[in-house]
Amino acid sequence: MKLRGAISGFGEVAARGHLPGWLTREGVGIVAIHEPIAARREVAMRMLKGARIYDDLGLMLDGESPDFVDIASPPALHANAIRTALESGAHVLCEKPLCLDLAEFDALTKLAAERARILMCVHNWKHAPALAVMRDALASGRLGTSRFLSIDRMRTEPAGGAGKWRSETASGGGILIDHGWHAFYLAQWLMGDAPQTVSAALSHQDGLDDMADIRLMFPGDRVARI
Repeated sequence: MKLRGAISGFGEVAARGHLPGWLTREGVGIVAIHEPIAARREVAMRMLKGARIYDDLGLMLDGESPDFVDIASPPALHANAIRTALESGAHVLCEKPLCLDLAEFDALTKLAAERARILMCVHNWKHAPALAVMRDALASGRLGTSRFLSIDRMRTEPAGGAGKWRSETASGGGILIDHGWHAFYLAQWLMGDAPQTVSAALSHQDGLDDMADIRLMFPGDRVARI
């Protein structure tokens, strides 16, 4: 039996990344897409013929009762979409960042546990071939004990041609939200532990952080700079 999935938010990352990935999975069928912007609904209709397209998340969940919802909307919309999907009984896979507030995170993880549903954030950079080789080399001990890790992400403009949220404060933009999430989970994954302390230096432009220099201290006086 195939899992019945739905996508909420059909921007560039959903169209170019999520949907093509799901279409390679024999045990999964994407039966519906929720997208409030008309132009993006038209893109969804052309790309996924036969799927039902909705402009309202609640109506989609009521009408389709999907097994899971893949949330790929802008960050500021994640928490409400996750809550709505979990309350409908669906498992949830959500684009980074999972949410924008620690209280939201605690409430959502509690709700997922109460409903016995999976709530998972997309950690796609962990599956890049080069990083998989790096992780294997570190975990095997062939390189000895890792003492220092540096992850640099340099851009002259926000990623994603249609990703307007990346440069909007209200939508949850800024370099820490856009790329910091990836750097944090990669640092913990590659160092094989959780950091004990975090320090940061930030600069801002037009209300958004456009430069972030983060230091993570791990057990054993190991350091990651991201």
